[in-house]
Amino acid sequence: MSSFAFQTARSVLSEVGATAKIGDVMAARGCRKVAFVTDDIILKLGLADAALDGLKRAGVDVWTCSDVQPDPPEAMILNAKEQARAEGVDGVVSVGGGSSLDTAKLISVLLNTDQAISDMYGVNLVRGERLPLVLAPTTAGTGSEVTPISIVTTGTNEKKGVVAPQLLPDYAILDAELTVGLPAAVTAATGIDAMVHAIEAFTSKRLKNVVSDRLAKQALDLLGANIRAACHTPDDRQARGGMLLGSMLAGTAGENAAKGAPDANPFDTFRKAMADFAEAVPHAAWMKDDGIMSDTLARLMDPSRMMQGASDPLAATLRNIVDAPELSDIGTLERQGLKGLKEWAALKEAGNACQLVIGNAWTRAFETFSHEMSDQVDVWQKGPRAVTDKWFAILNDELIKTQRTGEFLEAHRKFLRSGVDYRWREAEMVEAWCEARSMPTHSEVDDLHKSLYALRKEVRGLKKELRGARQRTPAAPSAAKAGQNDG
Repeated sequence: MSSFAFQTARSVLSEVGATAKIGDVMAARGCRKVAFVTDDIILKLGLADAALDGLKRAGVDVWTCSDVQPDPPEAMILNAKEQARAEGVDGVVSVGGGSSLDTAKLISVLLNTDQAISDMYGVNLVRGERLPLVLAPTTAGTGSEVTPISIVTTGTNEKKGVVAPQLLPDYAILDAELTVGLPAAVTAATGIDAMVHAIEAFTSKRLKNVVSDRLAKQALDLLGANIRAACHTPDDRQARGGMLLGSMLAGTAGENAAKGAPDANPFDTFRKAMADFAEAVPHAAWMKDDGIMSDTLARLMDPSRMMQGASDPLAATLRNIVDAPELSDIGTLERQGLKGLKEWAALKEAGNACQLVIGNAWTRAFETFSHEMSDQVDVWQKGPRAVTDKWFAILNDELIKTQRTGEFLEAHRKFLRSGVDYRWREAEMVEAWCEARSMPTHSEVDDLHKSLYALRKEVRGLKKELRGARQRTPAAPSAAKAGQNDG
């Protein structure tokens, strides 16, 4: 058996109503005041009440950080860290979506070290230990409660990741009460996201091992067995608990089968924002129904069905193969084929780059939509038409602005140029193939057509001249008429 390493959260508590025990957990670790990281929507919906009441009963004071944003900006994290330090907190608790959990992880580390956050970006660069940390997810999808990863927005759109074992919590709390009542569309979207994590873990070729394989299989079993019930019956706590457990196992398997620096992919960002936004959706009656409207809304918002903006390792690999010195002595025909392959790879990469710009715009539009709509309960209550009208208005504005940027224009120019280059190379490949097989090439056929056209034109001219000459020449007398004249 091959060797491997495995890591996960120190403890996992899966139990309906388990968030009420967070106070006892933190008190047992000697905490007197904790930073409670969440967002305003979680507080308004009352999802944090059980945890806050439990902390109060355990005699643990609380400082609340509720201004978490999707893909938390670095400035927001640092500001929260400074406020938490001024409050004298000695532990961190988070009840919320993936962004809240990521923020809590980093705050727990930053409060216990003088290391700058800019020095933490990357893999295993965090120094020292963190404060006691407990995480309770409110969606079943990201698996952030058991992964040592936090994503940070360092600029307008730039995403960086911190990957370190210190980000794994002391406790991951899986409480089905936190996900009861989520709309079917959100439950399905986040559940499928968790399934993708499990599939990626099981099919990974880098670090997969016997433990990650077993966890990935169990995660798929749980998710597949409970996703329909969770969508059809929002208050089915057994199904909700199965979804949370499946998501946690998928996150654990994925982290240990293919761990590394995360990709700043806008579609990963979008899926994470979708999970975070789940709590912001007021539970309107039309979204609770198991009809086509809520599913349609999810499809309208999710760009991954029509675009793929990630980098393409296949195209990069093909380019490396074509440029390899070992292929420098191959034949002319094969060389033309490899050149065509290289141009195809360049065209694919240019297309991906262009789609990446659009994907980022789509993600920004969704973030704007989620921010504006979180407080507009009246729009949600009006029905799907009002929601989709609002979404398309925001998306249209963002896409128009993006299409006027230098980034989009440059990506689009490269895409068009690559398309032209590939078409020229394709024509050269056909020419080389025909020449190698003694077949007329396209240019030779064109030349032949031109020659035939010129020949036909010349023949028509000669015929015309011949007819003119006949008309001008008088006819000779017949032999019979000539004999009569002689007699």
